[in-house]
Amino acid sequence: AQALRQRLAKDIVALKQHSQRFSNAAKAVDVVIPGLKANGAGQHSRITAHFQQLRARLQEREDRLKALVDGLVAEKLKGLEGQKSRMHAIVGDCEAAIGATEQTLSEDDWTLLTARNALSAQIERALLSNCSMEAEWSEIVQTRLPPVLEEVIESFGTVGLVPIDSPESPWHQDLAVVSRIAEPPRLLQTSRHSE
Repeated sequence: AQALRQRLAKDIVALKQHSQRFSNAAKAVDVVIPGLKANGAGQHSRITAHFQQLRARLQEREDRLKALVDGLVAEKLKGLEGQKSRMHAIVGDCEAAIGATEQTLSEDDWTLLTARNALSAQIERALLSNCSMEAEWSEIVQTRLPPVLEEVIESFGTVGLVPIDSPESPWHQDLAVVSRIAEPPRLLQTSRHSE
């Protein structure tokens, strides 16, 4: 019985020491937790600021590309409207010459002979009036948006639990990877050596 009492007394001492060790560790965890939360919040802010800048740059690029499209369309429209205006002028000259010719044909011979020189000049001017027509009128303004940016975005940025300069750093690029490597909290393994 005395030996059992001594053994149990030693067990109590071992239990107290073991308990104290993990009590101290738990207090250390309490110290680390606020810092970890603050660090996470800081990283959130850093990521937010970075992507806000990227969004601003993307918006600038989007606006610039749209302005280029608008400029190309405006330039094309100006050329087409100019051509259309010249074509209408030619049509107007031809219709005026047709009207004058038909009117002259309805007059008597004296009027016809008197007006023939002026009428011939008017007809000649109408037939000689011309404007160059584009061989192909295109309604297409093309935009090339390479998919490489989408590919870059998919793998842009890394997250890790170790210093950035560590070569063995397990950087995680997306949540799918994080979920695959995430492990459940490991149970503390304790053992007591009985004497």
